[in-house]
Amino acid sequence: ICAIVVGLLVYVGLSIFFAYTVDGNLLATDRQILYKIAWNPELVLVGVCGATISSALGSILGAPRILQATAIDKITSSFFAKGHGPSNEPRNAVLLTFFIAEAGILIGELDVIARVVSVFFITTYAFLNLSCAFEAWSSADFRPQFRIPLWVSLLGSLACLVVMIQLDPLAMLAATVLLGLLLFYLQR
Repeated sequence: ICAIVVGLLVYVGLSIFFAYTVDGNLLATDRQILYKIAWNPELVLVGVCGATISSALGSILGAPRILQATAIDKITSSFFAKGHGPSNEPRNAVLLTFFIAEAGILIGELDVIARVVSVFFITTYAFLNLSCAFEAWSSADFRPQFRIPLWVSLLGSLACLVVMIQLDPLAMLAATVLLGLLLFYLQR
């Protein structure tokens, strides 16, 4: 919780700093503005690279394990359930993840990919908030160690929806259709 609060304070602080020190049109059009206003532009590059590598590794290493777990539970194809070696490494799922990532790289338009990936992450957060609200409302056996009011979860889900609409309505629509098809497939 402390890490989340610190992250939130940093992002809100940066937003306020940019709002009062940099012209809004410049923020929207100049992709190098952070380098131009930084005291040490090299640290900006190091930070961006570190955040990118951290996110990429988290996704590339986490997604295959989740796919393997869903295959073991017979939700997805059993092809992905098989592990290799003493630590049961999900090679088949890693290969699928690699091909998906490689397809994104080969598209070549990083801004397009970033928007689509962002929409999928925001969709995940929206559904997590909605699930938490639904479980708290309907289930007597939902007992997390700390309580969050129902309205906070609903507000979080609504905020995610608003951000997706503002970010890219077309990507939001594509993500919704894709996730709906995935839900339909998994229900069958």
